[in-house]
Amino acid sequence: MRLTRGGQTYAVDMRGIASGSAAQDVMLIAGDAVHVPSRGCFQDELMAPGPISPPGISVYLSNLTVPATGNAPSAVGQSVREYPYGTRFMQAVVNTNCVGGTRSTSADRYAALFSRNPETGVSVVIDRPVEVMRTRPDRDDYDPYLLPGDSIACYDSSVTNLRDLLQILGLAGAVVILAP
Repeated sequence: MRLTRGGQTYAVDMRGIASGSAAQDVMLIAGDAVHVPSRGCFQDELMAPGPISPPGISVYLSNLTVPATGNAPSAVGQSVREYPYGTRFMQAVVNTNCVGGTRSTSADRYAALFSRNPETGVSVVIDRPVEVMRTRPDRDDYDPYLLPGDSIACYDSSVTNLRDLLQILGLAGAVVILAP
């Protein structure tokens, strides 16, 4: 970072603050100008909890997947909506009860992350099949960090959607044969 004070510009090494190690502790006074240049790219190391990061972030969640009948009975409450700084999408998907259950009926669930690109300010929607997220070896590159104000929604599998449709039609007990 650069500090301009009284017409003089000073370079100040602040790298230690992000990691919790030693850093210059400069007291700012009225009239100081601080310039922190951008690297123009996302920096994973800055997402770790540290002395200058917020203690946590709030995220909006929706999980109405079966067998979860709603957020409250599924323990998706206040403590689940607040995550430590540095939490990734998959961690929140697991914490929202969107992972697990009967594999034959629940395996093709997917989750959506509604966020805003911090570099451009543009809204983004990231859809991920839950089982693909769970099994990818490059999970760290495929699994973005959560940002304050992000929203997550979990969607049912096609099997549970079909089952619910059959219940609505009164065919829940009927045997359905699907032609190939």
